[in-house]
Amino acid sequence: MTTLKPTAEGGQASDSKPAMTVQEAIKRVKRVTVHEDKGQTRTVTAPLKEKEVLAFKDYGSHVVVVTVDGQKFSNAPAAAAAAAAAEAEAP
Repeated sequence: MTTLKPTAEGGQASDSKPAMTVQEAIKRVKRVTVHEDKGQTRTVTAPLKEKEVLAFKDYGSHVVVVTVDGQKFSNAPAAAAAAAAAEAEAP
């Protein structure tokens, strides 16, 4: 939670670190896809492009990026594993 302190100008200053930029968010988050070929399954990661990003949020422990086509990506290990498993089960 962000703590705000009054400033001399009458506004409020934040104790939090500077806001994350889109470039920093896409460096942390990768697109994870699962490919099946001749009975073998492999997981491939690819970087996101800046023009694909609709929104992003830094939760401290992980970063979530939403693309313009509605896909959600995260750098949380559990979330990435669950997304890869869901894609593998899709027809």
